[in-house]
Amino acid sequence: MNQSSAQQPQRPPKKTNVVLWSAVLLGGMALAGVLFFVAAKSYLDSPAGKHLGMILGPASDAYRDGERAPGAEAVKKAGHCSAASVVDGARLVDLVADGGPGARAKLDLDFVICILPIGGPSPSCDDLADAYVDAVHPTRRFNVQAKHIGGDGVVCGQYYTARGTHTKL
Repeated sequence: MNQSSAQQPQRPPKKTNVVLWSAVLLGGMALAGVLFFVAAKSYLDSPAGKHLGMILGPASDAYRDGERAPGAEAVKKAGHCSAASVVDGARLVDLVADGGPGARAKLDLDFVICILPIGGPSPSCDDLADAYVDAVHPTRRFNVQAKHIGGDGVVCGQYYTARGTHTKL
């Protein structure tokens, strides 16, 4: 064994400067945020973005109004929904500039929407429809949709007659 190598003190491993890496990470996140903001603003200033904005605002208002509509609370309770809404289909058609011939007549129905919490129970559309019919006694067709928050997809989706029996659009 060589004595010169045995007597050399070993250097401690270099420590990464946490502050430096944190600054780099935060700077990168800030840059990504600015780029996202610029891209979003550019899109929203375009004709397609302006059209989308004209639809999304009123659609959001229609959903919020539907949370106070007759039957929404009964559906929320029956389905253990974190939120429920009853939206007039004709109101949604009015948001689109060109719904095409007969679009308003085709959507002469209500949309009964149940948003479910992640990991929560999944009710059947029939259970939600029964709760809606019992609470409101609707006079026209309706569509029931239940979806988990977070994108697990649609749990159920079904069209019903005013009496609560299955039908097609």
